[in-house]
Amino acid sequence: MHKMIFVNLPIADVQRSRDFFTAVGYTINENFSDENAISVELGENIAAMLLKRDFFGTFHEATTAEPGPRRCSSRSARRAARRSTRS
Repeated sequence: MHKMIFVNLPIADVQRSRDFFTAVGYTINENFSDENAISVELGENIAAMLLKRDFFGTFHEATTAEPGPRRCSSRSARRAARRSTRS
């Protein structure tokens, strides 16, 4: 069983993200937060680590994707994308 789960996600602005998640009621764990990242407590043992894009890039060798819409390259991928966005 996992003791804690951290999900790492890239963000553009640490302070704006901090302000947003605090405003909607989440708690920031200052033990895991600094000028490069904030730790948003999503549950008792689950946290979203919101990392500045350049800092996020230091955790892996691949290029971090730019934010924005993605284009599906295959017909089946386009169908799956349409199905997942229907209400």
